[in-house]
Amino acid sequence: MIPPLLFVVREAPQASTGFSAFELLYGRQPRGILDLIKEGWEDQQDKDQNLIQYVIQLRERLEAARSEVVGNLRQAQQRQVRYYNRGASVVRKFEVGDRVLVLLPDRESKLLAWWQGPYEVVRQVGPLDYEVYQADKQKKKQVYHINLLKKWEDRECMYLASWPDELELGPSLTGESRPGDVELASQLSEDQRGQAAKLIREFEDVFRETPGEARGVVHQIKTPPGQVIRESWRRIPQRLQSPIKTEIETMLEKGIICRSHSDWRSPIVAVPKPDGRICLRVDFRKVNAIAKFDAYPMPRVDELIENIGQARYISTLDLTKGYWQVPVAPEDQEKTAFTTPTVLWAAC
Repeated sequence: MIPPLLFVVREAPQASTGFSAFELLYGRQPRGILDLIKEGWEDQQDKDQNLIQYVIQLRERLEAARSEVVGNLRQAQQRQVRYYNRGASVVRKFEVGDRVLVLLPDRESKLLAWWQGPYEVVRQVGPLDYEVYQADKQKKKQVYHINLLKKWEDRECMYLASWPDELELGPSLTGESRPGDVELASQLSEDQRGQAAKLIREFEDVFRETPGEARGVVHQIKTPPGQVIRESWRRIPQRLQSPIKTEIETMLEKGIICRSHSDWRSPIVAVPKPDGRICLRVDFRKVNAIAKFDAYPMPRVDELIENIGQARYISTLDLTKGYWQVPVAPEDQEKTAFTTPTVLWAAC
């Protein structure tokens, strides 16, 4: 199938040149099966022609085709430029020294592109083209079309409030906090600080260290029937056993876990912190390997950033122990079982 397909591609005239690739190379049209049949029906015979005449005529045909192709390509380029510039806004304009983002291909996949920068505009080289200085590139100066550029906006960051003892996964659960424990940002004015304090007092049950419980959602762990994951517990260094015991007692007190007699068992991983405490993790990789996941479309980070590009204020909320706030379906709680040296625990 490949040779016939190649023949079709090579004999078809191209939109930009107006000629087929075969004709530009050999100076004549290709003779296919239908051409041979037509010549037989019409009883066409090749005229006697010596080699010198054939070469002269071939050169004349190639030269005429070349001249026509140059004109056709120039017109095609002008059409492409008009089509590409059609999406360029005449309102947008950059000045020398402006910082811009450039839409460049991803290093790992050339089919993906994302906004990189910021870089500095050096000069304008055309109505819609700009030369940009890129300090982190091998070629420092490069010309880009305005469709590949967008202005970089510097944003002021201001924290409304923060916990004085903030950790990676939220504050410690060793004690209850009060609204007065929240530190308000120094960048706020007196009026803004008063409004923030009033808001925190009004929603005192929300701004606290104790994790809440998500409403309207239950986490399900769908696995093949009859398949169970049972791993051996891993040896825990002596210096981490006391922090692990403290963390387990805290989780037990808050009702996050309870004793279990499950057939399932996954090991724990304790990640020490500089302050002597730990982040307790459960290694669910083998459970995840057999679990059935929902094909829910996750939002793309670059699209989210573009959606908030015109926003004046951007707010974020950090859930205290966010993973603890999602309840597990009762029939799947046994699959969350994890082991310590003496006890088997599971979510409850």
